[in-house]
Amino acid sequence: MIQLQNLVFRYHPKRPLFESLNLSIQQPGIVGLLGSNGAGKTTLLHLLAGLRFPWAGECNVLGDEPRKRRLAWQQQVLFVPESIEMPARTLQRWLSELAPFYPRFDQRLFEAIVKEFELEVVGKLSELSFGQQKKVMLAFALATQVKVLLLDEPSNGLDVFSKTQLRRIWTRHLPEDTLVVISTHQVRELGAQFDQVVVIDQGKLLFHQSTEVLNARFCIQRSTEMPGEDAVYYEPIPGGYLALYIAEPGDPETEIDLEILMKAIVEKPEIVVHLQNDQVYVQQ
Repeated sequence: MIQLQNLVFRYHPKRPLFESLNLSIQQPGIVGLLGSNGAGKTTLLHLLAGLRFPWAGECNVLGDEPRKRRLAWQQQVLFVPESIEMPARTLQRWLSELAPFYPRFDQRLFEAIVKEFELEVVGKLSELSFGQQKKVMLAFALATQVKVLLLDEPSNGLDVFSKTQLRRIWTRHLPEDTLVVISTHQVRELGAQFDQVVVIDQGKLLFHQSTEVLNARFCIQRSTEMPGEDAVYYEPIPGGYLALYIAEPGDPETEIDLEILMKAIVEKPEIVVHLQNDQVYVQQ
């Protein structure tokens, strides 16, 4: 579905962002694209959406080059930016203009998602609050049922209750054949939804793995005392410490804390080098 090979991208000839980036995502599901500010997450989404072009290398999405922006390709790929500004149109007119472009758009699904968001749209879309506009756009994006959906910080602008609704909506209404790539800093809020995790830092791919493998290979423990040498990473929290450990044979499988795992990989990538043979760690 997504294939990057030796991809090079630069905003300035002497300052490369991506230099020989390789990434392969071939299964549908939800992929969390994680990394610190300036890591290149939004730029990568722009490249996948055909909004920016590689300097060199290959970038393929659904077997085609995004930069060519072919009509049939655009009907199967949708990018939703972090900041949106809806037009001064009614919802009905806006839908009548955009929905026909997407062959799999489902009006009933759109209405169901809007209802689950408890959203009542009256008047022009431009008059809605930012959070309400975000809900309309996310409902539309899911209702298009495109094959690849690219979301940049989708939960920004939503209150706590709306974020819970969004997670529930993804679980109920995401088509089985859709790949969703989510760039987010809200790791703890959205991480439970991820099927795969990609971590990039300073334009490099540090890590790509399924959450199923991560849950089996790592564990998180809280303690009141400073963790010992067997902890591969830890940080202070109120009342003690939160530590990351390599799971031992026989340990019960736990749900990994992706935020602390991301911090560990970015700050100390060497901590999991010994897992390369198990294909848990990738650095290029």
